[in-house]
Amino acid sequence: MPTSPWFRREFDSLAAISHLTLELGNVSVFAATQHSPINTTSVVLQSASSGAAEAFRVHEEGHTLVLTWAVGYAVDHDFTVEIHMPRESLDVVLYSGPDTVAIHPHTLRRSVDANLTIATTGPGSLLVDDTDLRAGSLHLRQGGAGLLQLSCRDIVVAYDVDVQTIASGSTVVAASSSVSASHVTVAGAAGHTTVDVQGPVKVTDFIDLHGTKSGHVDVRAHAMTSHHVALTTSGYGSVAVDATGQLDAGSVVVQVQGHGSVRCTGAEGTCNALDINVGGTGSVRINVAAITCSVAMDGKGSVYLRHGQAVQDEKIAGGGELKMFDESAEDAPPRHAIVKLVPLSRPTPQPED
Repeated sequence: MPTSPWFRREFDSLAAISHLTLELGNVSVFAATQHSPINTTSVVLQSASSGAAEAFRVHEEGHTLVLTWAVGYAVDHDFTVEIHMPRESLDVVLYSGPDTVAIHPHTLRRSVDANLTIATTGPGSLLVDDTDLRAGSLHLRQGGAGLLQLSCRDIVVAYDVDVQTIASGSTVVAASSSVSASHVTVAGAAGHTTVDVQGPVKVTDFIDLHGTKSGHVDVRAHAMTSHHVALTTSGYGSVAVDATGQLDAGSVVVQVQGHGSVRCTGAEGTCNALDINVGGTGSVRINVAAITCSVAMDGKGSVYLRHGQAVQDEKIAGGGELKMFDESAEDAPPRHAIVKLVPLSRPTPQPED
């Protein structure tokens, strides 16, 4: 039987594009090479269906490019979309479709004044890959049931890194070298949020980790340093912080309410002040050595401190337990699998009926 022909739609932007709003998947975004620079953004759709080509919509609104389907169109054929952009020109990616969107290296803007926002609200996977990320701020939002992943070598942010998972999906930040920022906030109100850094994490001001409702936050690094670390859970949420090397902080504050749990470990963890407050049946396990330590409990929760840790201020009510534990005997929390960026291949045309 003969194969159906390829149908192709092309679009070239009129203005410089810095924002992408994608309401469909099977999209690959590429940056121009240094040897072959381009000045405008181009979009190419290829499909085995003439209907898909006719229903494909590209809207240019200022510096924003919107890709979507015509209202009422049901996608029933293979297709691919390629977006080719000038190098380091993209500030915002918003994705709400199914399937996969792949943002390839050197596409994100690299500048101290870059305010990078990457967000997804659909069931698909948004995979962002880069070499060295440099920005003024970085905001990741997972509001869907799919996967949001940022993978790179180094992350250097002048001001704030803000990661939020508010739906049942997963958020993964993977850095093979290091992360540096002024302050870092990671909040999981649902789903799983994983930050995995093979090298050091250096945060000058504070690290604020929240696991609320049913959200789980897991942060792992070779070493971590920060002036202040706040670990907070409520509902059934959990926060796990693990450093295979040194974990140093000026102060560590732990707040657990409901049935949540906090775990904070480092091979050689130290801080000046450790303040723990547990309500309900929540639990805390922390092996960081503190110069001063205070523990307050109201409920049937539990607090486990490293052997030999002195507690200067202890207020326990409601049947709570304060104990010492051996970290070597504890099981590590589960780790979310890292999904590697895979370039999308062009589908094979389907035979006609």
